Amino acid sequence: MPYNFFAIFLLFCVSIFSQPLSVEPKDYAMPIKEAESWVLRFVHPLLLRHSKDPNEIEGLRKRLDAFITLSDKGVICGYPAPFYHPVKRNTVAEMSYFPKLKKPCLILFVPRAMDIQKLETAEKFENYILMAVAHEMIHYEKEKGVTQNGPQPTRLELAKAEATAYGIVILEMIRPMLLRGRKLADIDVLMSNKLRQFKDDINSPLWVTQFLDYDTDKWNPYR
Repeated sequence: MPYNFFAIFLLFCVSIFSQPLSVEPKDYAMPIKEAESWVLRFVHPLLLRHSKDPNEIEGLRKRLDAFITLSDKGVICGYPAPFYHPVKRNTVAEMSYFPKLKKPCLILFVPRAMDIQKLETAEKFENYILMAVAHEMIHYEKEKGVTQNGPQPTRLELAKAEATAYGIVILEMIRPMLLRGRKLADIDVLMSNKLRQFKDDINSPLWVTQFLDYDTDKWNPYR
């Protein structure tokens, strides 16, 4: 079942964290067709399967289903990027506004996703990708879509947005998945334990401070 997530767009300027960053073919880590093929093979069936599974964690399933539904309607799109994030090499997915399409797109940084696939077990990799997509859909929900309008958010506003999204992922997805015995990446377990230090309050100023460098390559959850 094809949908807009797999459309390939030759766009060399994407708006990441409200700051325009140039991405050119010389920055590609792989051919576009290879990135598309990998997504069709590994991500496409994964999202479809879990978005329609009535036994899936509800917080996860409904975000995956929302992504597919909104993609089908053309409200948002997906872009299998054949390059790493220009600023944060470890980022696997991001919701960003594409000016040429005049709509938000969920960017999957395929080279990074492939790195994770090599480093993790199949189960941990799949859960990581599923939650990465769901995480970006939470941003879409909370920020009422992603547009090019409005003032550029401050460092604190960005931190609050990430703290909220990550907190929801932990409470509605990571914790229930762990209770079911599903295997998750070490960073997900780490962040879940860290939120407990703040009594699971995703609005706690101390929790928010964990994300002050989230939009840079300096962010280190192990500190």
